[in-house]
Amino acid sequence: MGVADELITWSTFFLLGWGLPFTLYLIAQAVTLVRLRGAARLWVAVPVPFMLWVLYVTLDAFAQKSNLWPIVMIFASPIALVYVLIVAAVAYFVGRARGREKASA
Repeated sequence: MGVADELITWSTFFLLGWGLPFTLYLIAQAVTLVRLRGAARLWVAVPVPFMLWVLYVTLDAFAQKSNLWPIVMIFASPIALVYVLIVAAVAYFVGRARGREKASA
């Protein structure tokens, strides 16, 4: 298997396959960490240490040539993604409500 074939396999896994939730989690995590401020940024950063552990376990299993190497990532990524999206949505709506309070006062 050549380098191009491996690149296609990995991109397919992370962009169209079981790895997509992890890719979406990374994007959502990066965007929310940059955009949010204060307590919301701390809340959205909660899954980062856990997902670093998931990444370590996944890479370790891959290095050991386990046939179930992505299983922890497959199960943990959607949960982390939903958590980040919920925190972002709550921060958005709370910020919007505070903006309305200031405008009406």
